[in-house]
Amino acid sequence: MSTNRSHHVQGRIRTGTHAVALAVAGPGARSALAPAIGLALALAALVTALLVPAPAQAHGDGSYPRIFNADWTNNPNARLNARYDMVALSSRATPAKFDSIKAINPNGLALVTPAWYAYYFAGPSGYPSTSGPWAATDPDFGYDRRYWDLLENNQFWCWGVDSLGARVHATAFWGMWLGNFSSKCPPNAQGKRLCDVFADFVIDDLIASKGGSAKVDGVFFDQLWESPAWLNGAMGGCLSGNDCSQQTPGTETKAWFDLDADGVADSVDSLDVWWAQGVSVIFARFRERMGDDFVIVGNGMNHFVDANGIFNERFPLIHGALDPAPNAWNFRWQDAMFGRNGYVSEQPTRFRAPTRNIIDTELGGGDRFSYPTSRTHQSLFRFTLGSALLGNGYYGLNNGYLGCYYWLPEYDLRLGWPTGAPTAHALSGTTIWSRRFSSGEVWVNPTSYAVTAGPDNPAVPPYDAVIRQTQGTVGPEATPLGAIALAAPRPNPSAGQPATMSYALAPGERGSLAVIDLRGRIVRNLWAGQGSGEPQVAFWDGRDERGARAPSGVYFARLTGQGGRTAQQKLVRTP
Repeated sequence: MSTNRSHHVQGRIRTGTHAVALAVAGPGARSALAPAIGLALALAALVTALLVPAPAQAHGDGSYPRIFNADWTNNPNARLNARYDMVALSSRATPAKFDSIKAINPNGLALVTPAWYAYYFAGPSGYPSTSGPWAATDPDFGYDRRYWDLLENNQFWCWGVDSLGARVHATAFWGMWLGNFSSKCPPNAQGKRLCDVFADFVIDDLIASKGGSAKVDGVFFDQLWESPAWLNGAMGGCLSGNDCSQQTPGTETKAWFDLDADGVADSVDSLDVWWAQGVSVIFARFRERMGDDFVIVGNGMNHFVDANGIFNERFPLIHGALDPAPNAWNFRWQDAMFGRNGYVSEQPTRFRAPTRNIIDTELGGGDRFSYPTSRTHQSLFRFTLGSALLGNGYYGLNNGYLGCYYWLPEYDLRLGWPTGAPTAHALSGTTIWSRRFSSGEVWVNPTSYAVTAGPDNPAVPPYDAVIRQTQGTVGPEATPLGAIALAAPRPNPSAGQPATMSYALAPGERGSLAVIDLRGRIVRNLWAGQGSGEPQVAFWDGRDERGARAPSGVYFARLTGQGGRTAQQKLVRTP
């Protein structure tokens, strides 16, 4: 993800359905002039208000589409960010911004964004005050300095070895000195590694400074990886010291990781194991202190068991192998959706429920696209939003500056909840995908071939999607409003198909839905959140929390509300 913190705002003008009648005074009606002027001023104020996107909450009841925004500017617009279902703010955002977002949208999720790296100029680098050093008490940059001090005072830096054998700072990109989060990080005087203390540092320093868990719902990590191996031999090295002026000639992209700090570059296999071990320690500590509802996501294709999902950046361009030809845009859609760490194929990856996978489309962030006004850009937007709807996650749209507030008409759709898994269709000589919701449907064409309309499908152009809200309810029968209720699963027995469950809780009531076995043990957590007073839908694909197929037999779907209230339905799984 781009780390440019420039402030850039764009939004589509939306006027809603307001209508205003204007009475104009005639030339001789002097007595009516003052009221006319007053009316004109009032109209001007109304028009001005309508030109600003309304801070309407997107889908506070958990329905689809679920919208995400990353705003890493130093002064984010709380009113506009409150519209999204989930937003990640910079570590430099003031506590008042978190307060405002939660006040406007209590059901929205507000995340704070720490990073694995520290800017080398955050410490006593001798740079001008505009770039650093920063004071630990600085209201905007204090956390950056306190994090730098944590790494420097304990020598928790991630080191590398350059081509001449010199010890260098390992860097994510130029100027970003990495912390050593691996299990092989040399301990400090108290016998602690960075992975042992980092979660506590973020919770007690950063999260506490923003208002604590009452205002911060989770963390979003920039540069979250399974392994740093992709940078091995391709990162800018800096000699140890206060800045990067002592660069070894010819080593700008010639440094290799030395996680155990023994002066010898580590093997790639060791990087994979040690880094994943250390990050797992950090996430386990977050869970221990912050609980199951705390959100952990990050910028990277990863599968840490205590995380809530993957963040697929600049979708569908960066990760994975190229789709088969013809592939005019060099998309990697197939791998990003169905690969080992794919957005839809959450297995064999393992995530803490509820999963919060994110698809992020970065328009203008080094790609060939810009704000989606042209026909091509609109189709790209529909294609990527439609792809997000094939899974159970969130969709984000930004322009590479991470300070924009796009709001597209499709965000106002109320598709409801999924009634099943995505389905592949062989149509017009190609394969497209669809998914149905309780009040809508999506059709996605991930190929270069146009699909013509048929008796059961709409026409879908190449690399495009049809997203439409339908009248009435599609799928299982509605459940009673304003009460805890769980309809019988369908189909039942499941016969190897996903079992769909319709449930309802009173508006604002917190609850969870899980599949349990005959001994009452949880087999799979399906949903956790707040009721909407309307029917919601979840489905079980027959897998347990580890991603393995549950054996045939009798299970129960159990809906739990507040005060110990439950509703339960029998579910039979057959081969």
